[in-house]
Amino acid sequence: MKWQCALIGVVLSMAAWAEPETEPPEPSQESLEQQQAFSEEVREQVESLRATLSEVERDVAGWERQWQGTESEFNRQFLQQQILQSSSRLSRQMDQFIRKAVEDRRLAYTDGAVNLLLEETRYLDGRLKSARTAVVDVYSRYEKAFYEEGSTQWVSINDMFTYLNWLLQEKVRNVNYLRELNVAVAETEEQLAEELTTYADYLALALKASSHQIDVLEQEMKQVPEGVLGELQAGLQSHQRMERISLDSLRELVRLMENLDINTSEYNELIFKNTGDLVEVFSSWDAMKAVARGLMQDFETWREVNMGSLLSRMLLFAMAVAVAWLVSRLVQHMVSRAVSHEKSKLSNLVQDFLVGITGRTVLIIGILWALSLVGLDPTPIFAGLGVAGIVIGFALQDTLSNFASGMMILIYRPFDVGDFVEAGGVAGKVGKMSLVNTTIRTFDNQVFVVPNTKIWTDTIKNITAERVRRVDMEFGIAYEDDVPRAEALLAEIVEAHEMTLATPEPTIKLHRLGESSVDFIVRPWVRTEDYWDVYWDITREVKIRFDQEGLTIPYPQRQLHLSDNVDVSALPPPNSADTRPADPGVER
Repeated sequence: MKWQCALIGVVLSMAAWAEPETEPPEPSQESLEQQQAFSEEVREQVESLRATLSEVERDVAGWERQWQGTESEFNRQFLQQQILQSSSRLSRQMDQFIRKAVEDRRLAYTDGAVNLLLEETRYLDGRLKSARTAVVDVYSRYEKAFYEEGSTQWVSINDMFTYLNWLLQEKVRNVNYLRELNVAVAETEEQLAEELTTYADYLALALKASSHQIDVLEQEMKQVPEGVLGELQAGLQSHQRMERISLDSLRELVRLMENLDINTSEYNELIFKNTGDLVEVFSSWDAMKAVARGLMQDFETWREVNMGSLLSRMLLFAMAVAVAWLVSRLVQHMVSRAVSHEKSKLSNLVQDFLVGITGRTVLIIGILWALSLVGLDPTPIFAGLGVAGIVIGFALQDTLSNFASGMMILIYRPFDVGDFVEAGGVAGKVGKMSLVNTTIRTFDNQVFVVPNTKIWTDTIKNITAERVRRVDMEFGIAYEDDVPRAEALLAEIVEAHEMTLATPEPTIKLHRLGESSVDFIVRPWVRTEDYWDVYWDITREVKIRFDQEGLTIPYPQRQLHLSDNVDVSALPPPNSADTRPADPGVER
């Protein structure tokens, strides 16, 4: 058995020795040629871009020298645009090559891209240095020609700030590309963050300076005569433009810094103070804390400086409002006496309206006067009321309609306070009225507040508008009673009542021959306030006197006559199924 295993092992080893060894294939000559061609192509692209970079750098340097030597603002702006366009064109060409390198990842591409990025960054550093020097020069020119050429100098400053922001944005983009190409950029990022922070501090100082100048000029414009306002107004507009330019540049730079995780809370606080835009506050938790801290500091500073004067102003304002209130009460009393005089002949509604509106007007004027005493300008209040009035007018159309209806009621006076009316679907006594609604108390002591529009657009029935009213009553006697006797008795009852009027004469007439009675109308005239007393008294007296004199007040009845040829036996007996009670007015 052992020699068989040994024999098998020898055979297998001989087979393995007899099989030829396989070697890895060598790269083909064609593949090497392609790589060399690709590397040569990339090298040519890199050299072309380097040449373009050198050409642009040379041109931009020449334009920068021309910019520093010219005095013409038009030439300066033209040169700035040329510099920006050439740099932008170079950046687009570089960006196209670098994006291909990031996607391709072959060594020839990545090495060329890294070298180009470093050279472009060097170019951007040179441009940043020149631009910072140019900004200082433009600012000095702006200060010298503030009132003469300020309107054109600020354009150059705006262009320079835009150019600086673009250069820094390009540097940030290059750093991001280097990171994607696996190049260590920690030190470069630190330098860039320091550079961005320095420039942001510069913009913040420019913004604060412009804001301070605006505050100073606004205070001066309140104190100087009108002849000097034109010059100060021009300066104010220039500083407002500079404030806007600095603010826009700082806002753009802050967004760039946030992309690099640089703390921008201080700058967001400054932007919020100048714009009031809450977006800057809620951009981060640090920004919210910085804004809150800054507001508290501003409040403490303001309190320390103004608390004494604030208390005195509050006291002065309170005294002025108290005086205005006393004057309004005095004016209300005087107007009330004037409109309530017997010769004025004004309704109670008009009297109440005039007294109320006069007092409120005097009080409002007094409050505005108190505001002016403490140094507050009431003019913006009127402007705000004008804008708010438009909005409120659309929102309160129904209320304004009630107001207009109230004015029409005051003008045409269809009723007065104390009148009994039927209006707006409600009957009762008018309690009070405003320009918006009318309060009516019904006879069962319910209170209804009716909108004036509903009253004015409906039929108004004033029951107590006239001093004299006619009481309409109707009484009936039986056909068997004596008509002249009944007529004389009714006249006697009416004449005997102390509240009926002799003039106009009462009307007592036989009015109608009804189905069951002979009807008389009784219509005496009374004072309006005696209407119901007369109505109830005469009705009661007529019933008593008719009973005493034997006159009958009939009620509706029917008589049923049976002819002789009717078979009475055919009628149902009283105890039959028809047990309905007989009609009390039917005789059988």
